[in-house]
Amino acid sequence: MASFEHSGLQIRVDRVDRVYRPGDTIAGTVVARVRKGWRHQGVGLRALGAVAAAHHLPPRPFLNEALVLAPPGVLPDGNHALRFEVELRPSGLLESYHGSANVTYTLTCTCRRGPLRPALEARCEIFVEVPSSGPPPQPAPTTFAVTRASPRLQVSGKVDATRCSLDRPFTGELRVD
Repeated sequence: MASFEHSGLQIRVDRVDRVYRPGDTIAGTVVARVRKGWRHQGVGLRALGAVAAAHHLPPRPFLNEALVLAPPGVLPDGNHALRFEVELRPSGLLESYHGSANVTYTLTCTCRRGPLRPALEARCEIFVEVPSSGPPPQPAPTTFAVTRASPRLQVSGKVDATRCSLDRPFTGELRVD
């Protein structure tokens, strides 16, 4: 008999940082921890990409891929590894973002076990980086100074560019007097 208290699902992607780019394949494993074995109506995985412009409005999906990991049947007592692969289309994806609007990518695994048992569900957020389309911004060095009278403090320096790509280092000089 299994040594855990409850049955459950867990999604594990192969990349530790969970960062993908358009055209990549999201590969991983769903681990089903089954206590005392049970029947199910199938195990499915859905990859959903959505934009939420405000917290009170429902998210608008732009990516919705589904696959069946296991057809209806019986899962015996123990741990079961269900492999999956979902290919991110090479175009039309948005960069992951959390702020005033959210662009999120979520993997959701669901296992329905019948009318008398609650469905099991697991979620995992992944992150999508969309490469810049075009050359990197040209450097435009800018100097700055911030002075505070009491207590006397002066911060000055130079940033190498005011338009920056998030996947490149932010460089410059900083001096605190």
